[in-house]
Amino acid sequence: MRGSSRFRRFPGWAGRLIRPSWKSAPSPGFDSLCTAFSEAFLRSSDDGVHSDGAITVDGGATTVATGDDGVHAEGTVTVSAGTVGVTRSYEGVEGLKVYVTGGSVSATASDDAVNAADPAYGEMQNSPNALVSITGGTVVVDGGTDGLDSNGALTIGGGTVVVSGSATRGGGEGGLDSNGALTITGGTLISTGISATTSTLPSSGQGWVSVTFGANQPAGTIVHLATTSGTQIAAYRSAKAFKGVVFSSGQITRGTTYAVCTGGSVSGTAAGGGLYTGGTLSGTQVATVTAGSQSGTRP
Repeated sequence: MRGSSRFRRFPGWAGRLIRPSWKSAPSPGFDSLCTAFSEAFLRSSDDGVHSDGAITVDGGATTVATGDDGVHAEGTVTVSAGTVGVTRSYEGVEGLKVYVTGGSVSATASDDAVNAADPAYGEMQNSPNALVSITGGTVVVDGGTDGLDSNGALTIGGGTVVVSGSATRGGGEGGLDSNGALTITGGTLISTGISATTSTLPSSGQGWVSVTFGANQPAGTIVHLATTSGTQIAAYRSAKAFKGVVFSSGQITRGTTYAVCTGGSVSGTAAGGGLYTGGTLSGTQVATVTAGSQSGTRP
């Protein structure tokens, strides 16, 4: 992790280490949190990594287990390379703005796995400042309430994004949850939960499909998405119960009908978080869905 040209370096950060937490508070000439390490393991009852300014991760491996936020910045959190793994937290990665442009981010949280929060606005208000933006890398998140939550906009323009929202609560909780606009222009995305999304799915940009099952599906359920001629596009093995699924990739064409199957086995290229792309179709067809529409046959 590093900050801007002005940053504070704490003693003992180089190399492999285990620390209770890292915190950076404002002081003259310092506005960001910077680390230089190959591997770090953090355990804390408070925030694991905290900055009152900005946090940038551009290499190395950071693993955090905490009773509060895994990685928290009052300003911007940016991950461009390296690995960030939050194995236990209240909120996994939180900032006013959260950018993932590369690297790998995994986060497990009892509340929101990734959260863009603006304290100047109410929880249900649309903040023009808050943003979650994913344009590269691999993001695998598991939220007890929301997977990706933004008090403002939520944009997905690249990378591989696997989102698991609440397994028990729907309504205002979902895999994807933004008070502002949800935009999908690239990458591969799957979101599941009792509600796969509470955001309105976009009417333009990259194609997507959405299916809502008639009953909750148990953890371990395998869902396949395929063309109606039987070519598998993706398969997903869920780690938690879910009812809704949203999938988007460059292989989805708006207005085209696709088949949804359950059961069988997963195959193809492992993308992370239980998602596989390509492979051989198996299982039993339970629905068809039309890309770009939340209407259609439901199992």
